[in-house]
Amino acid sequence: MIVWRLARKLFAPTPAEAYNGTGARLGGGRWNSRTIAMAYASENAALAFAEYFANLPQTMAPTDLQFFPALVPDDCILPSPTLPTGWDAVPAGFVSAHFGDEWIASRASLALIVPSVLVPNVNILINPAHDDFQRIVFQQPIAFTFDQRFIAKSAPA
Repeated sequence: MIVWRLARKLFAPTPAEAYNGTGARLGGGRWNSRTIAMAYASENAALAFAEYFANLPQTMAPTDLQFFPALVPDDCILPSPTLPTGWDAVPAGFVSAHFGDEWIASRASLALIVPSVLVPNVNILINPAHDDFQRIVFQQPIAFTFDQRFIAKSAPA
């Protein structure tokens, strides 16, 4: 499966570093607590953008964004499991982070499919500490620039 991440070149100078989970480890996320490394990816570039944009402070539009496509072997991906009630809370809460932390600790798979809260598509969680991480085939980054129409619509009134 080809997966997509949108990340700043500043924090991801190489494709492998885009998937090392450092940002999520430092700040936590919907599917992980702080101190737990996890990379978030999406099944397509449009969803990767939507997920990034949904979490972007309104005053920030980075100029060094890149898409980082990668090929994750299908046999390394677990399908979406039954998720606990409240996984889709907005803002994200403890339920989904605890679920993701347990998945990382279990080392059950390199990647796990989970639903997006934004649209009926899927995101892919990646465990950078899993033995199969070396099997990911990282593709060349693709530069991305925010269309100013998105920035204008997100500016405070």
